[in-house]
Amino acid sequence: MTAVPISRWRLAAYASPAMITYLAWMPLGYVVAKFYAKYTSLDLATIGLIIFVGRLFDAFSDPLVAYLSDRFDTRWGRRKPWIVLSAPVFASGFAMLVMPPNDIHWSYFLLANVILYSGWTFFEVSHVAWGLELDRSHDGRTKIAVLLKLFAYIGSLAFFAFPFIFNPDPNSTEFTRPVMTALGLVVVGAFPVLVLFSVLAAPSEQRLGDQPYRLREVFKEIRRNPHLLTYLGGFGAWVVADGVIIGLFIVYVDAFHNLSSAEGIILLAAYLSRVLAAPVAMVMLTRFSRPKFWLGACIANACLYPILIFMPQGAEALPLLVGFAVVAGVIDCAIGILAITLLGDLIDEDAARTRRDKAASYKACVNLAEKSLRALGISGGLFVVGAAGLTIGQGNSTVSLLILVGILAGAPSLLNLISAFTMRRLPFSGPVASTPIPDGAEIHKPTRQSTGRVD
Repeated sequence: MTAVPISRWRLAAYASPAMITYLAWMPLGYVVAKFYAKYTSLDLATIGLIIFVGRLFDAFSDPLVAYLSDRFDTRWGRRKPWIVLSAPVFASGFAMLVMPPNDIHWSYFLLANVILYSGWTFFEVSHVAWGLELDRSHDGRTKIAVLLKLFAYIGSLAFFAFPFIFNPDPNSTEFTRPVMTALGLVVVGAFPVLVLFSVLAAPSEQRLGDQPYRLREVFKEIRRNPHLLTYLGGFGAWVVADGVIIGLFIVYVDAFHNLSSAEGIILLAAYLSRVLAAPVAMVMLTRFSRPKFWLGACIANACLYPILIFMPQGAEALPLLVGFAVVAGVIDCAIGILAITLLGDLIDEDAARTRRDKAASYKACVNLAEKSLRALGISGGLFVVGAAGLTIGQGNSTVSLLILVGILAGAPSLLNLISAFTMRRLPFSGPVASTPIPDGAEIHKPTRQSTGRVD
């Protein structure tokens, strides 16, 4: 049976909250560690450890929320109530995180992480599962993945406008206290509005089956699913590499090059290139198999990061760092779209075989691996350089700087190579990858089903 097509504006309504979640994710990923080290009483090693604990909490809460989301049936569907619940929790946690007092105890930072990641879990697991169930066709799913990335990158670009507008120093693009405060106020105001717009305007999910299942059954099936295990291995290696980059790249820009005033420009270049690359990536996905595309992107990443070893130190490196960020952004865009679409293929394969909709649980399983491993990459890198004596805003020894550069240049390259040659074993190949809805299958909808286009 063919799924009902969904108009572009409704798909855009579905994807629109990603603009704010990525506006919030950007400081979490790139700025918070350095911000807390510079503007609060916490040191890098403590910050790295708390980030690791917070992300582990985030990762291990995902399977429970996913299980509840898969079974929480209402007249509005299974996903929308959790997304509405996420708005006040996420907004309050983010406000705590980006507006801390100067002299804080580590427990404040930990509590802010726990509240924020609770809201993030309610939203992310249900929102991605909802999107994977909106349209199960190859082209439809690719369109949804690209829309999610486009809104995410728009939010990321908006993030980079903040230091230009709110930094008291017109010659600096550093993320200072006034910049982070303005960011917190915008997220608190905008996220609930876009969540309501999304759940009111976009249709509920389409289902392939309603057979009940227990949470432990999901983990048993995952252990017996060789394609998902391959995906987790390849994706997991890339995620650890991404965590190392997220944790250390801005630290590298500041500590090694003393270019904290230009960090906004460098990150802006990276995310502007992502926006421009998204439509190109969508076209290329129709011409190459997804595993081969992943192979090429990860090999390109493996060749890119050793370049950091040969960067000149100081201000003369700024044009090279901007160019480096542009190339890294293009590659990251392709990998981000591929990760979503490959997961959708795996979910469809499972739904056709078992007649059970477990999109949220599969997403949670991937989240558990992704968030744990990304936390390992971020916190591991920060802990090592912190233990080596690296500081922000003070002089550093040659040894601590060499350790910083060595980790940032070497670890992502090795891990991307592992990811490339693991993921190429997946069987999916281009437009025929998605499992079609079998003839005679009933698509279950929580509300009255339309016979025509959803406008």
